[in-house]
Parts: sequence; structure tokens; C-alpha cells
Amino acid sequence: MNGYKRIINFLRSEYFLSSNGGNANKLVNLLDAAIKSVISEQGNGPIYDSVVWVYGPSAVGKETFINYLVKEKPLELLNQLDLGCSSLSVCADSLNWIAKKSDDGNNTKRKHLDRLIENISKNNQNSVVLIKGQDFDFKYGTPIKVKHLLPLDKHRVFYLTTEFEIVYNRFVRKVWWTKDMSKNVCRKWANEQMKYLLDIERNGFEIMVINSSDIGYKILDLNFKEIKY
Repeated sequence: MNGYKRIINFLRSEYFLSSNGGNANKLVNLLDAAIKSVISEQGNGPIYDSVVWVYGPSAVGKETFINYLVKEKPLELLNQLDLGCSSLSVCADSLNWIAKKSDDGNNTKRKHLDRLIENISKNNQNSVVLIKGQDFDFKYGTPIKVKHLLPLDKHRVFYLTTEFEIVYNRFVRKVWWTKDMSKNVCRKWANEQMKYLLDIERNGFEIMVINSSDIGYKILDLNFKEIKY
């Protein structure tokens, strides 16, 4: 019994403020050490990988945006996008398997993106996997499949937008553009894509809207549903 009393008395004198405050300096030193320890370990807690789909109308500059993030590493923008402490990985096949003709086979190849993205994420710790999205990915259910394959990852969409006239002026310069791809056709495709995005937003995807004008990138403080073409 006396042994327990000695332990209790020791704990009182070392870790609890006495009634007369005689051991206050000890407690101040303990608090100082605890605070310094917490500050030194900030950022070392559990870190979850992210899967980021880059979407937007045709010709809005999705691949250009991805390459800009990876090659230029713009620190201010990366921090605003909550990517500052992560390594960036690109799903290269999402850039290469872009359907430019109905018979080029790339649409079919994109069916396999889910497993490729899964492998990239699992082989890179504290990583962000950047993917150039196409509407066929929605039809194959790929974003949702990836979310099920990587349930601990954060699943996000960076939606690029800018003035419609800017988009269309870029659109007509594409090698696959044909004269029947009018402004109305471009608007129709953009609005259809937004419907798909609203569906995955309801499935827990975070959507961030980014202006991709000719003078740089700016995060827009607006609800995705407010965008009109």
C-alpha cells in the first residue's frame, strides 16, 4: 500500500499543480515540451492519396493544365488545390487514349483505365493521380469503379472552364474538328458532360472549378451547378 502512495505522491508533485503553486515551473516546462512536440509532428499524421479527374469542355485545355502542374510545379496554385504536399503522378494512358476518330480504338482501350489508376495509386505513397477525363469514362462507369477500388483515397474532379467563345475558338483548331461541329454541338457536349459530373458529385466526388483562360488558372468560388454554356 505504501508503494502505491509513493507513486501517487510522485505523480501529484510532478504532473499536477500543487495547491500553493510551488511546482508551477515544472508544469510550464512540460506544457512547453508537449506543444513543441505537437508542432514538430504536424503533417506526419495519416495521409490519404488522391485521384483527380480533370474535366471540362473539349478544347478547354485539360492536358495543358495537367502538364503545367507536373512540369512547372506552381507552388501557390498547388497549395490552393490542396496538392502542395503530395507527389504528382499522371495516368499517361488517359492522355494517349483520346478518341479522335470513331474507329481509332481508343474508346475501347479506356475501359481498362480503372485498373491502371489503381496500380498507379498503390505504387506511389502520398500521391495524387491526375487523369484526363473523357465522356466515355462515364459511360464505362470508370470514376465510380476507381472509387470502389481505392476506397481510402480522396476522389476529386478539377473542372476547367472559361468563356464559351474562347473554348470554341480553340475547338475549331483541333485536327479532328469538322464543319458540322457547330457552336450548338459544342454546347450540347459540354452540357451533357456536366450532367455526368453531377451524378458522380452525388456519389461523393468533390468538384473544384478552375478558370482556364489564356492568362492563367484561377480557382472560382462558385457552385459547379451555376455554370452555363
